[in-house]
Amino acid sequence: GDALDFGDLIDSKFGAGGIGSPTRGLFCGGGTPTRQSAIDYFTISTRGNGQDFGDIFGDTRTLAGATGGNATRGLTFGGATTSGATNVIGYVTIATTGDAKDFGDCTKQNGSAVVCSPTRAVSAGGDSAANGSNINTIDFVTIQSMGNSLDFGDLLAQASGRGVSSITRGLFSTESPAAKRINYVTIATTGNAVDFGDLISNNASGGCASYSSLTRGCFAGLKTPTTTNTIEYFTISTLGDALDFGD
Repeated sequence: GDALDFGDLIDSKFGAGGIGSPTRGLFCGGGTPTRQSAIDYFTISTRGNGQDFGDIFGDTRTLAGATGGNATRGLTFGGATTSGATNVIGYVTIATTGDAKDFGDCTKQNGSAVVCSPTRAVSAGGDSAANGSNINTIDFVTIQSMGNSLDFGDLLAQASGRGVSSITRGLFSTESPAAKRINYVTIATTGNAVDFGDLISNNASGGCASYSSLTRGCFAGLKTPTTTNTIEYFTISTLGDALDFGD
């Protein structure tokens, strides 16, 4: 069905990266269009406006979708600064408030997609220089540890996009030229991505939203190439094309 009103962010902005536990949701960074470092948080079970959590780590500002985590810790991967892209990984403890801290470094990228199991976060693709030069690399980290990301494999094409996941499998959307294609990986392993199926819409742009339960993943606000309010969904454990969810 169609989406309902929940509340408002502290400031109007676009491109914030989302992190969630079972109780709390965070939106990190974004643009106004001036790049922002603020983190807003919401209690998911209630409706209401965002509250101040802290700031993302270092001089990172916009993050797009390069965020993930588990029930206790949230991670931000790379991002854009006033001068270009950054490879810094930051982390927060979701149940508290406060500024993000240094976790390690990733492949230099901006706007990458991230999928997570309870133990591992996998980031894929993105912009290697914040200038449209997309990459196809896939990296991973162990969420509860600290350190630099390790090589996982490659996407089917160089792309930016979004990610949804169950506890075992991650799906990645991609922008043009791979327009409709969805890639997937088994999070606990390493290796190159495999073809999952196609979106209904023409382009899962870097600006769309993505979210998932343990069984189903949704992509919302896709382009055709005109921006739309369309929501599409996949059953993560199967293979196949997207179905219509609502608006």
